[in-house]
Amino acid sequence: MMKIFALGLATLSALVAWNVFVFFTISEGWLKSPITTSDSSTAFVAALEERVASEHTGNLSMILIERGKVAERYFTSTGDPVDGSSVYQVASLGKWITAWGIMVLVEDGVIELDAPVTEYLTRWQLPEGPYDPAGVTVVCSQFSPPV
Repeated sequence: MMKIFALGLATLSALVAWNVFVFFTISEGWLKSPITTSDSSTAFVAALEERVASEHTGNLSMILIERGKVAERYFTSTGDPVDGSSVYQVASLGKWITAWGIMVLVEDGVIELDAPVTEYLTRWQLPEGPYDPAGVTVVCSQFSPPV
C-alpha cells in the first residue's frame, strides 16, 4: 500500500513541477530569444521591421508604449495602407481587452459601471431607436420594450 501511495505522490509531484515549468516558460518567455539585444525602443522597432519584411504577409499596426507615453510607431500593410487611425476587427479578443480596460477605469474612478454609457462616448453614439439610451450602462442594459 505504501508503494502505491509513494508512486501516486511522485506522479502528482512530477505533474505539478511540469505544469509550473510550462507556465513560467510561457509567461516569462523562457527558451525564446529576444529579437534585439538592445533595450532601446528604436532598436526594437528596427529589428521588428527586419522580421516583418521577411515573415509578415498582412497588415500590422504597432504602437510601443513606455512609461505611459508613445515611444515608437510602426505600420505596414500588404493591401490598403494602414496608419495610427486604422480600425481592425479583432473579434472576441476585443471583449476581454475591453473588459480589462473598463475595470482599470473603474478602479481609477474615471467611470462608473451604473452610469449611462452616453456620458462616456465621444467618437460614437448609440443609434436612435425605440429604447432610451440613458438606460444603457457600462455593465448592463436596462431596456424596457417600447409601448
